[in-house]
Amino acid sequence: WAPRAVCGDIPPRMRVKVAIAAALLLGLVAWDFAAATTFVGDDYLFLAFARLEPNPLLAFVRDMHGGEYYRPLPMLLWWLLDRVGQGAEWPFALAGFLLHAGSAALVVALGRGVGFTLRISLVAGALFLVAPAEREAALWFAASTDLLATLATLAAVVCLLRESRGWRAASVALAALAYFSKETVLVL
Repeated sequence: WAPRAVCGDIPPRMRVKVAIAAALLLGLVAWDFAAATTFVGDDYLFLAFARLEPNPLLAFVRDMHGGEYYRPLPMLLWWLLDRVGQGAEWPFALAGFLLHAGSAALVVALGRGVGFTLRISLVAGALFLVAPAEREAALWFAASTDLLATLATLAAVVCLLRESRGWRAASVALAALAYFSKETVLVL
């Protein structure tokens, strides 16, 4: 449904222009993630939690962060990314980029879902993608909690706008993923 919701009313000639603009914006943001991302500050704490845990699923049922937070989904993500990359930074940068770009795409879908024109929805998604404040936060690996929570929250709201029980059930499941990512998502 997403291609129809986002691209259904774009004339064929304009689709090429939109695709080129999207590719250029994604390339610009991807370059930021590839070039400017490195482990800093809290990243080392998260890495230590991930590296010392033999089973990341335990974070769902017991305290794995010294009583500070309940964020089992980011713990699972960090555990997987550290093992995939064997200590390298690139899996974290790639995950951050994909989560950020996915959120931008969901901003477009949300705009369309609430009745904004295609042009306004695309501009909103593009601004989300390239805005310096969001990008700077997304470049910080420890902000993966926020990236996961944002992606899951936007997806939950987009699904909630659909008019069927299946989409509503998906919205509840995505909201649960958001809750497992960051405590502040309880606002959802």
